[in-house]
Amino acid sequence: MKKIYILLFILLINQLHADWVKTNYPSTGYAFSFYANENYMLVGSLSTGIYLSTDKGVTWQNSTNGVSTAQIWSVKIIDNVFYAGSTSGKLFKSTDFGVTWVLSNSGIASTTIIRD
Repeated sequence: MKKIYILLFILLINQLHADWVKTNYPSTGYAFSFYANENYMLVGSLSTGIYLSTDKGVTWQNSTNGVSTAQIWSVKIIDNVFYAGSTSGKLFKSTDFGVTWVLSNSGIASTTIIRD
């Protein structure tokens, strides 16, 4: 009976593990931050801004329309609103899925954006 439980346990574990698949990465920039949900992947670069993938990393587009700095420390998506924090203390927000970004520092006392 123990052998059956062990065999079932091994079979179950093999079915539960996640598969890792290598994806493409934007050819320019050093990735410093990353965020993904079921529909989007965002990368913040230390030299070339923000990159967006809508196909699970197969292709990437530079997404910096309205971003005034190339150094992005943090990226996040909350309720389909994209956020990006820069090394210069600026917070950018996109409400159109990364097509355009606007500066969104109003009401923030500190100018330091910390990575999540």
